[in-house]
Amino acid sequence: SAQRSPHFGALAAASQADVKRWIQLLEVSGALEAFESEDGFRLLRALPCADLPRIGIAASATPDEGLFERLRAWRLERARSDEVPAYVVLHDATLRELASVKPASQQDLAGVKGFGPAKIDRYADDVLAVIGAEAG
Repeated sequence: SAQRSPHFGALAAASQADVKRWIQLLEVSGALEAFESEDGFRLLRALPCADLPRIGIAASATPDEGLFERLRAWRLERARSDEVPAYVVLHDATLRELASVKPASQQDLAGVKGFGPAKIDRYADDVLAVIGAEAG
């Protein structure tokens, strides 16, 4: 019989949402490339990783409370202009992670829980500007 990979089941304890987020991060970073199979299915293939930039995301022990409050203020303003509840823009947990991690690029944002491709398209420039204003 065929032998199982030693990596079989390595992600068994991970949530489906986490695995999806990791795959999105690998796509954004250029480690995976999407393509369509002959019968129309979306597939992914691994690309050489030697030249990929390292994604330097290391959350501090606690979020920067000042930055968290500035992100909350931005979210409230954005929610009002979009006429949606604030949690639809970004959850508090996402804002706390942003205030801890302080991502500097869209690639970094892809590693933040709650920041998928749609939210990156919609909010990345604003969020990075709030975080950048904090750094500058």
